[in-house]
Amino acid sequence: MKNTATVLITGSLGYIGSRLTEYLGDAGYRCVGHDTGFFRECLLYDHQVTTTIFKDVRDLAESDLVNVDSVVHLAGISNDPFGHLKPEKIYDPTREYALRLARLCKTLRIQFIFASSCSVY
Repeated sequence: MKNTATVLITGSLGYIGSRLTEYLGDAGYRCVGHDTGFFRECLLYDHQVTTTIFKDVRDLAESDLVNVDSVVHLAGISNDPFGHLKPEKIYDPTREYALRLARLCKTLRIQFIFASSCSVY
């Protein structure tokens, strides 16, 4: 029996997101990817989702969530490889847009899963 639920995955081109879309797709879910696409030329895994919204999660709007049943939030500014940024430049935006997205999902009655990824501290 095929599942008809639609799952939007933020950070869908990342290490975990690219594998999760394949896993959920194999389980019968319709997956919609959401990613900035900064690293789309150096992916570790094939991109398995049927649709990808290429924009920053900070710009995700209600219209991007039409017909979405669940959101798995993996997107985040994961690090500062050179150690030159102040922590608030990394953590404050990530915390703020995760909270904004969670509130939007709550308002729209969409299940919100904040799974994080191995790189979001």
